Amino acid sequence: MGNFESKIETHQSLKAYFHKELLLAAKSQSIETEEHTLYYLGNLLNQFSETNSLFEATDEGLMFKPLALIFADANAAPSLHMRYQQLRRLGDIALFEAGVLPHSLSKKLVNIDYYIGMGSSAYACLARIAEGSTRLAAFKIIHEELARNFEQFVELLNEVSEHAHFSSDQHLLELYEMWIRTGSERIKERLSEAGIIPIANQLSVH
Repeated sequence: MGNFESKIETHQSLKAYFHKELLLAAKSQSIETEEHTLYYLGNLLNQFSETNSLFEATDEGLMFKPLALIFADANAAPSLHMRYQQLRRLGDIALFEAGVLPHSLSKKLVNIDYYIGMGSSAYACLARIAEGSTRLAAFKIIHEELARNFEQFVELLNEVSEHAHFSSDQHLLELYEMWIRTGSERIKERLSEAGIIPIANQLSVH
């Protein structure tokens, strides 16, 4: 978890803290948005406040899956429900990385425009899926707004992250990407100590 515990000791939960910070950031940036969208973003930040949530469990350990591979999984999904789940993860991770961990993007082959494009496209697809589903109808407006104003929400999360200090999350991602490039045993040990088990055949794809 990021080192922001002292920031939230007076709040009942991370969700309450993030929602308050999102409201303040939206006000400071003069952003008008749906209340449900802010709650969605609060849940997103709460979920990824646990660094392991950015990684996927495999038979060999936890793996950080690049956006391109998540997109491929979504296209190959055997059901609409699984496609929806993969697209949602794609959009959420793209938004979180671009908004909360932008410094990690400077070390990648792709830039923030790639994350904005992938994330907004994922949310646009989610909105179309939700439109045809009674169960997901409530998410249609949220996904549409996230798709339409993705870059605006990146800025919103960026301001929230400046107060929340997700530095440990960024550090782990940077270590993981460095291990992919170098195969360093020392870095592998540090990742293992944090509960991240590097996979030898991890592809260097973004």
